[in-house]
Amino acid sequence: MSQTLFIRQISRFDTEGNEETLEFEEGVNIIVGPTNSGKTVWMAMIDYVLGDDSTADKAFFGKQDAHGINLSKIYSEIRAIIEIGDTEYVLERRWKEQGVSSKTLVDGKPMDTKEFSQFVLEKLKIPISRFVQGNPYSENSILDISFRMMLRHIYRQERFWGDLADRQFPLEQYAVLTKFLGLADKIFAIDNEKLLEKKRELFKLEIEKEQYETTLDKIVRGFNYDGGENLVYATTNLTKDKIKALQSRSEALLQQRNDIISGAAAGVLQSENDDISQYQEVKLSQARAVTFTELDKLQLDREQHTQRIRKYESILASSSAELERLIRVQTTGGLFADLKVTHCPACDQPVHDTYEHPDDCFLCHQHLPVEPLTKENDRLNFEINQVQTEQKELVEILAKMQKGKLELDVKFYSLSNELGRIDRDLAPIRQKLAGLVDARLSVIDQERGRLLEQIENYRRIEKSLETKAELTARITMLQNQVGDLEKDVARVGSPNFEKASDDLVEGMMDYINAIVKDRPARWNHQGRINLLINEKGFEFYIGPTKWSSPGGTTKLYFLFAYHYGLLNLTGKNGYHYPGLLIMDFQAGLTDGELLKRTENYIVQPFIDLCGASPIRLQVIIAGQSFEDLKDCNFIRLEEY
Repeated sequence: MSQTLFIRQISRFDTEGNEETLEFEEGVNIIVGPTNSGKTVWMAMIDYVLGDDSTADKAFFGKQDAHGINLSKIYSEIRAIIEIGDTEYVLERRWKEQGVSSKTLVDGKPMDTKEFSQFVLEKLKIPISRFVQGNPYSENSILDISFRMMLRHIYRQERFWGDLADRQFPLEQYAVLTKFLGLADKIFAIDNEKLLEKKRELFKLEIEKEQYETTLDKIVRGFNYDGGENLVYATTNLTKDKIKALQSRSEALLQQRNDIISGAAAGVLQSENDDISQYQEVKLSQARAVTFTELDKLQLDREQHTQRIRKYESILASSSAELERLIRVQTTGGLFADLKVTHCPACDQPVHDTYEHPDDCFLCHQHLPVEPLTKENDRLNFEINQVQTEQKELVEILAKMQKGKLELDVKFYSLSNELGRIDRDLAPIRQKLAGLVDARLSVIDQERGRLLEQIENYRRIEKSLETKAELTARITMLQNQVGDLEKDVARVGSPNFEKASDDLVEGMMDYINAIVKDRPARWNHQGRINLLINEKGFEFYIGPTKWSSPGGTTKLYFLFAYHYGLLNLTGKNGYHYPGLLIMDFQAGLTDGELLKRTENYIVQPFIDLCGASPIRLQVIIAGQSFEDLKDCNFIRLEEY
């Protein structure tokens, strides 16, 4: 069961240290006084010490004293004593003290608004629930139902009598109401939150995949320049087929090119009786291709070898630094090993070895070990030996790698010389062939270049389709997780909206019955108050009409009934209302009726409820006139 919140007293201190204090009791407390007696400021100070995160001047509505000085400058501290359950806490606000000006101090410990909210809810034994605000798929859309949100339904300010809670969006009102009614724990359960997070992740991945597919399709449509075949969508089969077809065309063109060159070369060599036969030319070309391939592979091996050498050199440098550190520790330890205790470590007075038992330590009187305590030194030696062994192994590995690198270098330079020799032997043939370049070769080379470019583009698409497949796999996994979480949520069951609605409305109707028992005309509505609430939202009705439609007096009665109904839930199983109500009455209503003439019968039901409740309740009311009310604590203020 949730605990109750009770305000014992509130004090304010001016800059000279003068203190003013209001004492509160269980039941109904009435702060009464004329206009400009400071009732609203006292109420605002209660709100401020309960975690309001605005500035002091804004919290006190910029109010001034009779001399025109802002109250936030006159006062420097507010202190309240509250009780949660059976435990007392001291709350403080010190807005002129650097470092804590925006924090609430709880028994001297500063807390920001969020920390204070979590502290109060924890002590009230109200579990923290979270709700979704705005677009559920956007970032930061999940918020805690905080104590400050709940306080807007507990503290009714003088200037806000037009809605269930001041400056609170309907969704936040819904979250708080469901929290009071014990419904939020199921509506906004952890499993629901996990489900929402998974759905949000799934939504983002599906959007990412869709955008990815759209981009790939646009790229593929841009490839429609290869002979009239229009392509629209990127698929794995299409990509593979296109690569295969383009490679086949490229190979055919390459063969055609080789045939043209071979024919021309054969004609030149035969006509000029060249010493180098066609067979020798082909053999040299083949040898050059093999040499070039080996040379390219050797260059790659050299680079990889160099990277590995650098890596091991870095490891060796780190090992050397560690060894140097360990040796310094060992040397330092040896320097201090023979130091003796000459002064008491507690009082710093000299000590002398006058203990009568030579086998015991003269300082701590424990028995001296037979062998010196060398465990730590042995461990240090072990670590030094281990690092030295590792260093030796690293040096050997580096020597082998450097030797291998040298062999690669020798082979690389040898093959480079061989490639140069082959190029020199081929140079005369290339000179002769240069004059025989067929115009068809240029056309073939251009066409092959275009085909090779397309092949490379389709290979990129093929690689991108693999990424798309990975997205699809992740989406499938998330869909399965969402399905499992939906089953878990379904097993938890739906909240009992009907019972919660009936219990709150019953309390509200009890209030209406109480204010009309001596004058039925006060409530001239035939229909009952009804609360329609479900997983999506809520709405109060008076008969068939929304509660906010009637005039000022009816709206006032409804709001009092709402607060009465919530207060009536205190201590009941499954509900989380903390048993506190703070109301700052308006001076008048929208239809002109003065609260001054109506305050008593409006307040009396709260006095009766507090007197009859087995649970400790507290109501703090500020107003101008409460004549003949009994069983309540009056606090009278004078005009400034």
